[in-house]
Amino acid sequence: MYRRYLHVFKHLNKYKNCAVNKINYAQYYGAKDIFSFNNIYQGVRCLNTQHLNDDLETSSDQTKIKTNVKNIKDLLNTNLVSGNVSSLRLIKNLLPSTNFDKYSPDEIILLFECAGKLAYNYSKEERDDLCQKLVKYLPKFNKLDINIYHKYLEICTENRSLVNPKQFLNNLRCEPNSETYKLLLRNVCEFGDLETSIIILETMKEKQIPIDEEVFANLVLVYILKGGLNGGESVLKTMKSAQVPETKLTKLAIFKGLASRLDFNEFKNALHKYPVELDDVDTLELLEYLGSNGNYKWISEFPKQQFSRDFQIKINNLCVHLIHMDKVDAAIEIYKHYIDVSQENDYGFQLLKEMLLLNKDIEKIINVAKEFKEKELNSNCLEKLTNVALKFGHIEPAWTLLTNFDELRPHYFWPILIIASKREGEQGVQSVLKKIYEYNVHLDSESLEWYVFRFCDLSQPKLIIKKMQTFDYTVKELLSPLVTVLLRNNKLIQAENLVKSYNVGIFGDEILPQLAHCFLKTKNTKAVVTILSTFCESNVNSSDHVGEFLIRVVGLYKNTPQINQFTELLKVLKENMLKIHYNSFEIIQNKMEGKNLGDLQDLLRAVSEFQIPPEPSQIPHPREMNIQELECHLEELLEKKMETRGVLRRLIQLHCNSGNHKRVKELQDMFITKGYTESAGMITSVFYSYVQGGHLPQALEVYYELKKNQPNFIIDEYKIIDLVALMVKEKVVDQAINIINEESKARKVFGGKGIVRNCLNLLNNFEDVNKQNEIFKLLLKYEYCQPTNVILGPIIRLNMKCDVQKAVERFVEFSNQYKCTPLQLELIRALLEENNEDLIKAALTATEKVHGTTAAFSVYASALAEKGLTKKLTKYLGMITIPLVREINKRCERWVHESKVEPLKTLAIASERISSEVVDRSKVVNSIMDIYCSRKDCESAIDLCNSFNEDDFIRKGLLQRLENLLIKCNYKKATLVNK
Repeated sequence: MYRRYLHVFKHLNKYKNCAVNKINYAQYYGAKDIFSFNNIYQGVRCLNTQHLNDDLETSSDQTKIKTNVKNIKDLLNTNLVSGNVSSLRLIKNLLPSTNFDKYSPDEIILLFECAGKLAYNYSKEERDDLCQKLVKYLPKFNKLDINIYHKYLEICTENRSLVNPKQFLNNLRCEPNSETYKLLLRNVCEFGDLETSIIILETMKEKQIPIDEEVFANLVLVYILKGGLNGGESVLKTMKSAQVPETKLTKLAIFKGLASRLDFNEFKNALHKYPVELDDVDTLELLEYLGSNGNYKWISEFPKQQFSRDFQIKINNLCVHLIHMDKVDAAIEIYKHYIDVSQENDYGFQLLKEMLLLNKDIEKIINVAKEFKEKELNSNCLEKLTNVALKFGHIEPAWTLLTNFDELRPHYFWPILIIASKREGEQGVQSVLKKIYEYNVHLDSESLEWYVFRFCDLSQPKLIIKKMQTFDYTVKELLSPLVTVLLRNNKLIQAENLVKSYNVGIFGDEILPQLAHCFLKTKNTKAVVTILSTFCESNVNSSDHVGEFLIRVVGLYKNTPQINQFTELLKVLKENMLKIHYNSFEIIQNKMEGKNLGDLQDLLRAVSEFQIPPEPSQIPHPREMNIQELECHLEELLEKKMETRGVLRRLIQLHCNSGNHKRVKELQDMFITKGYTESAGMITSVFYSYVQGGHLPQALEVYYELKKNQPNFIIDEYKIIDLVALMVKEKVVDQAINIINEESKARKVFGGKGIVRNCLNLLNNFEDVNKQNEIFKLLLKYEYCQPTNVILGPIIRLNMKCDVQKAVERFVEFSNQYKCTPLQLELIRALLEENNEDLIKAALTATEKVHGTTAAFSVYASALAEKGLTKKLTKYLGMITIPLVREINKRCERWVHESKVEPLKTLAIASERISSEVVDRSKVVNSIMDIYCSRKDCESAIDLCNSFNEDDFIRKGLLQRLENLLIKCNYKKATLVNK
């Protein structure tokens, strides 16, 4: 029954990782009530690692992102955030109702950009259609400036739309400038219109517009389009005569011109003759020219170079655009040439999805998907494409895709059955079943229940069984799911007749709940008990089914009259000798408490078995087993040919932790042999188990293997910090520094409180002050942690071990730079041992600057107490004129928490004649008593009380506490001395 918890379309079991709301499929096919019953499908799981809607997000027009926008301004903001145009159709629909007076020139320019390269998921014709519609609305805009018209010309050139210069200038409502003529020239040159370009040049000459390198580049382009490389070189000679140097812009124009022609040799020669370093933008522009003109195979002549991740995204967008331009072969070749599989999580799927939704050749789609699978670039492409086809109702392509699966499983056909039922009803379902039968696939009980019988005419259930038997289904396979569906639809009589007609058992988790609901609806006691009896006979080795059924019925009751019906039910159960366990008897009694039971009490006792049910065997969960128990459990699972994945993973982790490298390898081999895939997450788990066990060589081996095979996988920050900590501990510090540098540059570090302990452990592992400081700076640089007293503590402690003076210098530095005073008490204590007054003064001055005079006095007094310097502490406290009581009280609480009684004793003696505003001696003495009580040290507690005079108010307060302690400890040797 495991599929009960899966999504309606789960292509591969290994992809069941993400919870989704099952209702989505029903909504897509208009089946609003398909999954509403009993909330059965809440929290189901799906094929992909993302929500189905996210996975199927596509750029094709029929599947554009649905935005709740009411005006173009909202849509512009959406496009800015997403980085691409969500829907050209939506913009077109909103244009007539748009008040352009409310828009700024920049917003109008952005609107034109939406009709250009931003809309990569549309053809140039579709984009140009929007662009021309926009320009017709410009007269309604009162804030026109020339930049808006310039943007229009740029977009026309991007969309390969030729502008009529004369007509454009006549319609222009602004004064044209030099840029206007340059953009017009560029537009006509892109189309090879030499005559018009000459006319524009003459106009530019009349208006004394200078001819710069951009103009020459456009002329080179138009002459190459007309006469090949020789034509372009004639312009280059003119440039040379005019002392205009060749630039990258000029060379790019040569390549663009030749990319639009069919002479490969000319293009190849030009690349060698005019060498230039192309950036991302130049390369993309050239690739679009080559792809659009069918010369995509020429990309092999481009020099090899490294491209950024951003470039790969733009390449992907370009390929999608080429598909919309019906340049499928070009898109695929460019994609395969430039997209790095290590940087692409779902290699090629976006392209094939666009092809599928645009009804491109399905055989070509399948061949490419198979190629990706054979080359291990994307092993699940076919399955995901089928998912897309089914979601959007492309049934014929879906069937074609399904026939190319290595293995077909029942749940692959669930969406097809839903669609068929909506289109043709039961007849459509039967047609699909026929095809499934031809594919030699046998549907399981869940598929029959939810996706076949649900869509059948339930008035004649025997006829349904006869039809299904033609597809080689047995009555045993059909009866249980069919009875469940009948009960769910309150067809109790049909269900009873069906159970009586066939001498076959009925099984399933849903039968009892549905039977309880059906009983309340129909009140047909006899039919209910007939089905219940058959169910109990079929499941003799299971638990108390009758009790479970009655508990469900009672739980559904809302008023007293129905209890009469429940009484009748108990009588029929008694007649049929059906019994419930004593536990069920008690539960039913509790549920009906407060109601007038009458004869019901006796009937309940009559159908109850008053015996204690046997205790279930307590088999521990694998996570609670040790290595030996897990090994035995693994052998048992292997012998029974049961699922071993979870046990193998747990064993691998434990053996990694214990350092049993040989056994780890054996288990990993077994894991792979079983057909499981070691995910990046599992490999990371193995790596971290080695780290936790302190096995550095093995941890590094797995780490470097993971980085090699999964370079884009991000290992958790705390795991990296713990690896570095282990390397520091094993004296491999330089390599550790390299790792933390490389990892930090490849991720966005979040840091925070969650990894403070890990960073602290890392800094505590150092023995070299300089190396520790280097790592500390890296932790701050990459924001793994913030400079706090906790983080800075290990640095002060290590400096104290090496050089106390250096420790004080760092302490002062931290107090000035970070306003922190790490290990101030520990430092002062160490300085007291050195008896270096100057260093003590420097440390206390730093503390005073950060926390104030009171804190400085308090920490020095605490250090004297911890060192047991009673006389010095007495003298020091006697000199203090400001109240320290609050800080000293906090320190006393800390000592109690740490169970340090000696400093408290020292302070108690030193403060005997000190003002209570400086030290509250009562608090100090009671803190000592707190420690004695926690230790149950009666002797010391008695000595403490005896150290005070009988009339001392402190003694009076201690006596009650002492008495409680003695009673608690049953101590009878108490002797109190009266002074």
